[in-house]
Amino acid sequence: MISNAFTPLKSLRTPFLVFLLIMGLTLSLSACSNVFYDAGAISDQPDLQNPPRLYRATGANQLEWDRPAGFGRVPQHLQARGNTICSLLGKDVVALGYNPNARDQNDKQIPGGGYFCGRV
Repeated sequence: MISNAFTPLKSLRTPFLVFLLIMGLTLSLSACSNVFYDAGAISDQPDLQNPPRLYRATGANQLEWDRPAGFGRVPQHLQARGNTICSLLGKDVVALGYNPNARDQNDKQIPGGGYFCGRV
């Protein structure tokens, strides 16, 4: 009988996990969805000591990265995941850069790292 009492909580787990995933993906995104960006400007290696951080520019509704140059190239094994995350920003938006130590707007490390997104 006790396990039956928790059945509704089990059914809530999946929507809650989906919500957490979407929130995590949102934190990983850049506000560069409408910018054509030269992928060649991304470094070969990410700046792990001084990683990029999300911030909200004055009067802006979107979060932006403070230092896009702090991103390195997206590792091949993370490219598909990054492209999926970046595609939430719009059609033809892909992951151009990645930093495993990227920080959110509260200066906390983003689980799974952060992607610099843009159109090439």
